[in-house]
Amino acid sequence: MKTKVGRLKVMQEGAALTVIISGRVQKVGFRNFILHTAMELGVKGYVKNQEDRTVLVHVIGTPAQLDQMLEWCQKGPPLAKVSRIEVTPVNSKDYKDFKII
Repeated sequence: MKTKVGRLKVMQEGAALTVIISGRVQKVGFRNFILHTAMELGVKGYVKNQEDRTVLVHVIGTPAQLDQMLEWCQKGPPLAKVSRIEVTPVNSKDYKDFKII
């Protein structure tokens, strides 16, 4: 499922999503912002910069946690400008925490 910036409701318990965030999202503190948000929400997974200047987030959590995470992915830190997010449901993996790759 792909979406422009907008609300997406996650329905499945223990769901995992891959989120690709486009716009001005590198060199603006986006990965640290996502790391701190993930830690506050208690989700697991990772965030990393990609060569095409997007940021990839793989996140696992409850529907409520994932909905909140998606809201924060759409906002980003103050210097970021998110123009688009692509959200894809994926198979869940067993991560111990959330980290920057």
